[in-house]
Amino acid sequence: YQRRVHGDASPGDLVVVITERRHPLYRRVGADLLCTLTVVPGRPLQLPLLDGTEIMLWDGMGAGPEPGTTRRLANMGMPNTRTGRRGDVVVRLRAPGWWPWRA
Repeated sequence: YQRRVHGDASPGDLVVVITERRHPLYRRVGADLLCTLTVVPGRPLQLPLLDGTEIMLWDGMGAGPEPGTTRRLANMGMPNTRTGRRGDVVVRLRAPGWWPWRA
């Protein structure tokens, strides 16, 4: 048995340690979520959100979005516990064969 105290906690304090796992689509930067989606001409473009819902970004009709453009969906990212505000979801669109961004 090894006794460890985290930070300024005292023996007997309840300490909760939260570990974030990587998400297959999103990358977190602060409260914002970044992702890259591939635009396929003639096919609808839907963005799956963390709560299980989807947002239609393009219905597949017309010229469609240009690859390389970025869309920002305000207040749909992770909550910031200090400010009470939600971050944004930032979607970068790419054509088939492009590499996703690596910022």
